[in-house]
Amino acid sequence: PPKRAEPFQTIRDEEHFLQYFNEHNKKLLVVDVHPTWSGPCEALYPVYRYFRDDGIVEFEKRMDIILVDQVTMLLGLVKDRQPKEDKLVATCRPKLVLCLEGKILHEVNGANIPELDENVRKFVPYI
Repeated sequence: PPKRAEPFQTIRDEEHFLQYFNEHNKKLLVVDVHPTWSGPCEALYPVYRYFRDDGIVEFEKRMDIILVDQVTMLLGLVKDRQPKEDKLVATCRPKLVLCLEGKILHEVNGANIPELDENVRKFVPYI
């Protein structure tokens, strides 16, 4: 069978980030923020695939997952005139920020899969 596309997008620059993080995006946006020097936490990829394959009905219509380094995200927030939030600065642990319509709803520190799953289910919009 053909290989399915990954359920996440790697963000190239702040313009690409703002295509997802904006008031017009009605999907739940999970932002996997990582330091520029380390790259995203690949241990979370199976969780993202679970959301796509089994966890969230009609995933493509209800949820976006993006991987972004902290510098690109902060530049995007500044360009969008959002307040710079120190809490969005990544550490060596994964940082997952849940957003909807250009607003930050919740932050998960570390690869806390139960907390991520609980909050995705809490905030994912109905279609």
